[in-house]
Amino acid sequence: MHHLITKISLMEDPRTGNAKIHKLTDIVFMVIASVVAGMSTWDEIQEFASHHTGYFRKYLEMPGGVPSADTFARVFRMLSREGFEDMFRELVEEFRQRREKETGEEAAERNISIDGKTICGAGKYGKEYNVHVVSAYESESGLVLGQTRVEEKSNEVTAIPKLIDSLELKGNTISIDAMGCQKDIARKIIEKKAHYVLAVKKNQGRLLEDIEDTAKLEKPDSIYTETSGEHGRVETRTYELYHELSHISGAWNWEGLAAVVRVSKESWEKKSGKRTLEQRFYIVSNRHASAQQIAGSIRSHWGIENSLHWVLDVVFNEDQGRKRKGNSAENFSRVLRFALVLIKQYKARHEGLKVPLQRLRLRATWDTDVLDDILFGNELEHK
Repeated sequence: MHHLITKISLMEDPRTGNAKIHKLTDIVFMVIASVVAGMSTWDEIQEFASHHTGYFRKYLEMPGGVPSADTFARVFRMLSREGFEDMFRELVEEFRQRREKETGEEAAERNISIDGKTICGAGKYGKEYNVHVVSAYESESGLVLGQTRVEEKSNEVTAIPKLIDSLELKGNTISIDAMGCQKDIARKIIEKKAHYVLAVKKNQGRLLEDIEDTAKLEKPDSIYTETSGEHGRVETRTYELYHELSHISGAWNWEGLAAVVRVSKESWEKKSGKRTLEQRFYIVSNRHASAQQIAGSIRSHWGIENSLHWVLDVVFNEDQGRKRKGNSAENFSRVLRFALVLIKQYKARHEGLKVPLQRLRLRATWDTDVLDDILFGNELEHK
């Protein structure tokens, strides 16, 4: 039995009684495979599985045949959020460890971005509302390392520490936007023996003012500048890193604080000649990092928006799913993220493959060899 299917088979079935026509393993695997192949609704998943019954029977027992769309929906509504997350997290961690052994990157520092996303069109008790989740994304590999839900009447500040607790972060740099710039979160990251790069905005007004004063009164210990140009605009970003913390009130309350950073972005519109200047500020804990290294961490944080959230919305149609009951929206979002990981791993194994994600999903729809490679390629190479 393939490792992915074995992992699924170990999940706890939330259904009670003896009248279960379909095995939980069959249901979950069909959903994962169908999503990889481009399906996004329960009806589409049922249709895909019905047209590929022979394919699924190679791997599954299917005592009840192909489940109905209602069955898929009902089971995903009942599935434990925590159990489902644990399974995917273990699989992704195995992918990461295998890659590190193959490439010899065990000692390499990774940039891990933590950010939130709202799943629109979810619901509860038949009424539409939005589910907000926080994800950890490794930009270098494109792996979604973990996800946790922001509970109702709460916010990311309470969800982020839970996600941090669940991950192995030692030696890596964690970047979070201004919502996560909190003393408790900084302390949590240091306790995990990791480094932080935290954006500072008006929610930390005094800290923001103190960093601005530092940049005005002190000379930077390290400077890095980069320029890019596209769409008729030239942008120059200058990263200035300051180790002098005497202007930071209560600096000792920020566990591990080693430096502050000012990023100045100057934009020049070629056609109009208009110039604009924006500044952003950060606190960092790695006292040995240069301005160029911090620039890399800050750039990598954009990846969670451009390479994860945007892809989920545009390629996987996450916000159009309308899965409105129980744990359905959150559990399905985990399938989407895992499907994205599988497809990116497929592209990594086939170096030089310049095919958009959407087209790869289309190939998996009509070519089960491609679908097999996406689903099982990681383990087939390492038997």
